[in-house]
Amino acid sequence: MITEPQLTKIRNYLLAKKLPIDILIEVNDHFISQINDLQKEENLGFEDAFEKVKLKWGGDFILVRKNFFSSKKIPKIAYEIDLQQNKKLFLKSIYLVFIFTFFEIISARFLSENIYTSVMSITLFFFLLYPFKMLFMYVKQQKLLFKNRRKNVVINNFLHPLLSFAIGFTIDQMSNFPKTRKHLIYDFMNFGEDANIKTEIFSLNLICGIIVLTFYVYAFLSINKNIKKLEKLNKFQLK
Repeated sequence: MITEPQLTKIRNYLLAKKLPIDILIEVNDHFISQINDLQKEENLGFEDAFEKVKLKWGGDFILVRKNFFSSKKIPKIAYEIDLQQNKKLFLKSIYLVFIFTFFEIISARFLSENIYTSVMSITLFFFLLYPFKMLFMYVKQQKLLFKNRRKNVVINNFLHPLLSFAIGFTIDQMSNFPKTRKHLIYDFMNFGEDANIKTEIFSLNLICGIIVLTFYVYAFLSINKNIKKLEKLNKFQLK
């Protein structure tokens, strides 16, 4: 049975490795479990078992660069966990954008022009609110980061939300597609090239729109994830 002083020793060791608190809590449990197993299975004392477990986890605590743009170094395990989480988030963004695009195409094909225009006007309204919502969420994230500044928080390892927003905005502004046509998808889906819209132009416009929206959606989901993570960490008080 591990004693209270021994638990403190494990915790202090992990704190010295600059682990984010959320990861530290989980790794701490693994350390205790593995030390207990070694003490039972190999009849080792605490110190010997502790050294064996430290050796096993050593590679996960190596410091690596947070990302290409940052000189800050973080434990490898924190880097890999955050990277995997954000890759999944990016794939989720692509999935959501494809669903929205499919919905827009189906709506253009089967709804009347008036109803389709109303639906797209509502969509446009929310889209215009998006930059303000992003700004509000970013300020909230930064406030929470300040409150949790002593907890070695790791976020935005894969792609910074504001950079994602900037990439989407830049692609949108640099594209030379016919943005002045209000009902490009509706006209093409119902009249085809009779509406003076070439298939190639429509396809490129659609692809460009998917790319832009993917970066916008990822930026929103990423900040939202960060806020939830920071709010959860904010409840954990360091002694």
